[in-house]
Amino acid sequence: MEISRNRTLLSFVFRLKESFGQPSLAHSVRSLHNSPISRVKWLPFFNKKKKKEPVEPQTAYPGLGVSSIFDLEKDVDDVKKKKGEIPKITGPKDPKDPKYTEAKKKHTEHRYSTMNFRISPRKLLFLANQIAGKPINEAITQMEFSPKKASKKIMNSLITARDHAWRYKAMESDKCYIEQAWVGKGGYRKKPNFGARGRFSLLQIKKAHMKYIVKEKEPIEEVEGIGKKRKLKGFNYEKKKVWTPLIENKPIYNPTRFYNW
Repeated sequence: MEISRNRTLLSFVFRLKESFGQPSLAHSVRSLHNSPISRVKWLPFFNKKKKKEPVEPQTAYPGLGVSSIFDLEKDVDDVKKKKGEIPKITGPKDPKDPKYTEAKKKHTEHRYSTMNFRISPRKLLFLANQIAGKPINEAITQMEFSPKKASKKIMNSLITARDHAWRYKAMESDKCYIEQAWVGKGGYRKKPNFGARGRFSLLQIKKAHMKYIVKEKEPIEEVEGIGKKRKLKGFNYEKKKVWTPLIENKPIYNPTRFYNW
């Protein structure tokens, strides 16, 4: 009786140890089999990611990227015929297109301005008076060969204004001229001018800018006739008046003596 009682007690202790101690291998496999997959995602063999195969990028128009930029129009026509689409191409439009010219020929004036740069407004005024009233191509040539320090900046701004007038408003450069050119004052900074005996004064380092209006000149009709007359202000031509002598039909009052000696 005593031996059987000890056996039952030992079996009870082993069962208690199994339930509260570390589980055996069979118990862990059984629990893993019965548990949902969301509880075992932390295991290393469940977290393996599949390697993605490299995919080559596909372009909408593969022919355009390979060809030269000079063959762009030809490639676009081929794509248009194949797919029936018109790809969006950025760049200057065709000026011969009637829709392009009708939309932009309404403008006959373009305004442009330089930025404020280090120069006296009085010195910049000489350049403004030099280019005012001249064709824009001639004004660019004048600034190119001018010995003034600010002439190169004015030349670059005139070239930009000419290109903008053609690109955005379809104004031909051969017909454009500078109607007005004026100078505006910018900000200034102060600089000490040291003198003798510890004295000093403040100098103003001035800045200025130039603004101008570019317009398109209307074509002048050639005048047929005796000759052409040139005016000082512009190149307006008109007919010369034919010279005619004065008619001497005015009566002479109180005539003098025929002989005055």
